[in-house]
Amino acid sequence: MVKLVFLIHWLLLLDLLDAFAVVNHSPFLQTVTSWLDDEDIFWHQQDDILFPTAITSTQPIIEVISYNKCCYYLHILQSPKSVNECIPATCARDMTNYIQYLNTKHSNDQNYTKITLIHIHEDVWNTKTDIVQSRLRIRLLGPTKASRIYAR
Repeated sequence: MVKLVFLIHWLLLLDLLDAFAVVNHSPFLQTVTSWLDDEDIFWHQQDDILFPTAITSTQPIIEVISYNKCCYYLHILQSPKSVNECIPATCARDMTNYIQYLNTKHSNDQNYTKITLIHIHEDVWNTKTDIVQSRLRIRLLGPTKASRIYAR
């Protein structure tokens, strides 16, 4: 009986530790979250079911609250290594439309925080790192004298 109780406590502890761990351990997710940590930007992985099941992505979503208390969801899109890892072609569009729907639906609610969804593609991050990081820095930390704003 004691062994069973010990085993249950041990399993509960493992579940508790998993709750604080990053669920998707992809190298790109770790790259982005390490950059957020280096910039002192508080983030957490969104584990709740946010989207209807018809448009749910298997790619992780990071929630960030910006300097002006706006809520940003960073959709971390790792470059697919096989056909099975590809998300549906309309997934990003449908996610963006759903966030826009939520913002419109709650536009009169003063307690509702507007959500902005940003899709971060691994290949763009790797090829245009300075530009992507600069744009995120401006959005999440605000304009500062040390920031450089890249033109399109």
